[in-house]
Amino acid sequence: MEKRGSGLRKICDETAKLPNFTLDKMPMFESAGQTFMTTVYNVNVAQNVAQNVAQNINRHQAIVEMITENDCITRKQMAENLGVSKKTIERLLTEMKNIVKYEGSSKTGHWIILKK
Repeated sequence: MEKRGSGLRKICDETAKLPNFTLDKMPMFESAGQTFMTTVYNVNVAQNVAQNVAQNINRHQAIVEMITENDCITRKQMAENLGVSKKTIERLLTEMKNIVKYEGSSKTGHWIILKK
């Protein structure tokens, strides 16, 4: 029992360090024979989702502005300008398929803004 008690204390201590941790809903502990499970609740999920949506909207606007300034801008340059990975830019451009479109070859092509 002492081993379980020490382990549970450690779990509680580590849980309290989690971002967005609150005492509104305490972790739930379940025991099943020799093992146990801990469920930790993140009560700020809706707030995090709203922040992520707002951030993506701002990024979408920034991409449109970059394309307006330079219709030959590369995905890599967009990523560097926004301080994100090229993969993030590719994901954002997929989300924006009704707003922007790349036309032509990879060397001589350019971006077209379908709608602002």
